[in-house]
Amino acid sequence: MPDDGPPTPPTQATSGVCHLFFAYDVAQAIDLKKAEEILSRQSGMDQGHEEIRVTRRAPAALGYQSRPVKISFPCAGVRVAGLETLARCEVLVFDFGALSVSLRIPLACDLARLVELGHALYDNPELLDHARVIVERTVAMLSGGAFPAGASARSSAPALPGAALSAGALSRYSLDHAVEDYVVYQLTGPMLGLRPPSAPSDAGVAPPTARELVRRHAQLVAKMLRAERGPMSDEETDEALAMQASYAPSDVVVVDWNAAVIADTSAAPEDGEDVLAVLEYANVELLEMRALDDRLDRAVDEAYAAVVRSPEGEPALAGLLGGFAGLGGARLRAVARLAMDSAVLFEGVNNAIKLVGDQYLARVYRLAARRFHLAERDEAILRKLQTLENMYDKMSSQAAARRLEILEWIVIALIALSLVLPYFTSMH
Repeated sequence: MPDDGPPTPPTQATSGVCHLFFAYDVAQAIDLKKAEEILSRQSGMDQGHEEIRVTRRAPAALGYQSRPVKISFPCAGVRVAGLETLARCEVLVFDFGALSVSLRIPLACDLARLVELGHALYDNPELLDHARVIVERTVAMLSGGAFPAGASARSSAPALPGAALSAGALSRYSLDHAVEDYVVYQLTGPMLGLRPPSAPSDAGVAPPTARELVRRHAQLVAKMLRAERGPMSDEETDEALAMQASYAPSDVVVVDWNAAVIADTSAAPEDGEDVLAVLEYANVELLEMRALDDRLDRAVDEAYAAVVRSPEGEPALAGLLGGFAGLGGARLRAVARLAMDSAVLFEGVNNAIKLVGDQYLARVYRLAARRFHLAERDEAILRKLQTLENMYDKMSSQAAARRLEILEWIVIALIALSLVLPYFTSMH
């Protein structure tokens, strides 16, 4: 009988880790040097720098422009779909004011169980609350507040006044409720029946590649990525699995908007940290682009209100005094500061990581950027920055015209005074 090929492999994942990333925008900027000094005085916490540990050949310049500070401290575990997060969390501190919380769930189950896990992870309120408390604890530390040894991150975080925050490493603290979460399933070892390259093949048949095995289990992998329980159409399944990258036959990365799958049967778990770092940063970048877009919307509304504010709506004396007091200049400075802060943040986020060329990590980043629509967000932000600049020019012209009008009235008043003054002098 002809050989029909290798049988469909079992779906047992012998080892793996589910990584949960939560990104927050907490400040306009963070002084990393001061943050290191403050964190070095905390007990029960590990501290270091985040680096992209490249395990494949890549340009020497690849990596972070300004290395984020990485801290790790104990926290309570959270149980989700019968699995529990590790009792230790990691936080990345970025100089452009973002924090990224990382939680981990050890995996030793089949793909059907991971489908249930993905469904339970989607917008999980307990995990979101847990991550926010960790962020509040980190903010308390960065502000110079004490972090008690052995304290749980689940305990309530103290309310921090602005003065305390300004004395720490944070510049213009602004933690809101916006959060960007992302799930990465890192599966290692003989996952899906894929054997390491060193394993002998059966009857001279080469083992299937990681891409081939993802195709065999397309429905299950797509459900993991989309956090769906029910059946998905072929079109939706193909769309969920469309963004893939591989470096070797034994590995594959599948990137989607809600989650990603990293499968590598020939590597130790730590060898996938470079891909994890790129995906975590892409999630932080998405959060910052969202926050910046919202900030620019508010800035454009405020600038528009200032531009269309009619001078005729103000009393004449108030308008005249306002011109002398420089109220228009104050509005101009406020708009200029909004535009400058936004431009600096935009450049800081986009230049934080150096991934250029065609190397593997750059390809992974481009896949994530396409899934997150970062290019479209960049275009929208640049367009709003241009709009804000145009409004600033309008306000500047309006203020200049108003000052010129005031000067004209002053000249008229001086001319009138020069005509009337001799008359009164002659009377005396």
